Amino acid sequence: IRAKAQEQTGELLSSMNSTLRPVYEKMVQLYLQSREKVFDKAEGPECTSTAIVHAISSPRPQTRYWVSNVAGLPVWVYRAVTAHVSDRVTDFLLGRVQKSVKNPDEI
Repeated sequence: IRAKAQEQTGELLSSMNSTLRPVYEKMVQLYLQSREKVFDKAEGPECTSTAIVHAISSPRPQTRYWVSNVAGLPVWVYRAVTAHVSDRVTDFLLGRVQKSVKNPDEI
């Protein structure tokens, strides 16, 4: 999937006019670098299958399923940190982590 996405991105960039291409090439490179960092730290898709089955089959699925590491840290760290806060606070914290992975200089 990653290879196909990179191929399609390359095709899109090559079809752009020469004025826009350098700007978008830099943006795409930064995005691909940050995405690779996330993928390198991520676990495989098999770790989520039990949670997916539960979410689909349960009459009362959970709001959030903690099944994999987040930005390279074990899931138990995030569960411990967010166990006593609301989902809004958790979403805020995870958003900050996601931003720090994409652009560590902006945090």
